Amino acid sequence: MPRFRDKYAFKHYLRGTQSALRINASQTVRTSFEVLSLRHKDPYRRFVLKPNDGYGNRHIGFFDDASPDAEIDGYLDRMKDTTIVMEEYIDGTEYFVNGQVDAHGNVTTIAVFEYVRRPANGRHNIDWETQCVCHGTALFHDLASYAENIMRASGLRRSPFHLELKVDARGPCLIEAAARLPGHDNATLSGELHGAQLDLIDLACHYYFSAADYGVAPLDWATYDSQVVRYVHGVARRRERLYDLRGIAEVEALPEFYKWVKKPFVGMRIERTVDTLSMPWNLILKAPTKSQAVAAASEVRRLIQWNCDTG
Repeated sequence: MPRFRDKYAFKHYLRGTQSALRINASQTVRTSFEVLSLRHKDPYRRFVLKPNDGYGNRHIGFFDDASPDAEIDGYLDRMKDTTIVMEEYIDGTEYFVNGQVDAHGNVTTIAVFEYVRRPANGRHNIDWETQCVCHGTALFHDLASYAENIMRASGLRRSPFHLELKVDARGPCLIEAAARLPGHDNATLSGELHGAQLDLIDLACHYYFSAADYGVAPLDWATYDSQVVRYVHGVARRRERLYDLRGIAEVEALPEFYKWVKKPFVGMRIERTVDTLSMPWNLILKAPTKSQAVAAASEVRRLIQWNCDTG
């Protein structure tokens, strides 16, 4: 598990042991000189700077070989005393895979989701919506197969995992992996997608405390595919306190509303949204079809308003 808390060490280990798996280039950097000397070379003509032990999509910097030196210097100055990893930027659509590794290293995929991101507040990758990927598709198979190969290569045992990857013209590529359950109530949701018989937290806790076989996880892919599940994430443009909040009861009355992950309330202080931890609200929808889920998400955004001018 310590390997997963060091982004560079994790990918370095995989590159050294599993050359057949696609892993993007990365290395730790300490000074602007190191970054500037690499950015004009392949594969770092587009690159990402981030804390080596970071989480929650926080303090991520996106740069290329045309980025002003001052921008790179400014980022490193803000992150001084923090170990920074410089990674090759991978384009494409981002997904995440949740699963469990047993005591023998057998990997089980539980759920796959796709991130839908949009630019906001000077960032180009703010979470907007997150949708479940249907099990009976070639995409699900490709993503799950890649994630399972990564987890088998990692050496992890007796732990859940949450793995993020992107897919471009060359196929899947690892972004990050964590030896833990997913956040934003996704651990509960991923189990619920298979019906009441699967408790993902119970499965994880079993292997935390025991090397004994849990048995076959009760996955029900027909139930998993029976409804379209979609997260909707709020975006705040500035820091403020909510003194006027509208649309909450109307959202909860929608037939597609499933539950809140983060429910806003009067008196709540919200931050300008720049990462996953600073979204002002977050909820989950369930619908019979994708078009209904998309329409419901649009209606949610129309309904939720705050600090409106009352005249």
